Amino acid sequence: MKRPTPVLLLGLFAADPISAGPEDYVNFMRQTEYDTLVQWDVPVEIAGTMLSPMEMGSVGSLYEVWSIHSPTADQG
Repeated sequence: MKRPTPVLLLGLFAADPISAGPEDYVNFMRQTEYDTLVQWDVPVEIAGTMLSPMEMGSVGSLYEVWSIHSPTADQG
């Protein structure tokens, strides 16, 4: 069996999302309150330096930071 050539492997790693700039991404923080399961999405800048504008739920909250590639977000 032949091994894949380095050119083929290089082509696999040269995909568009790797070369995409920061402006191609939507960044947001998702807060989910444990007691009510209410979810809040708050947009954040690239650096992500901000406090959550919402209070933490009485039982606690789960915080997730998301970064989604805008041009490919609708592909599934």
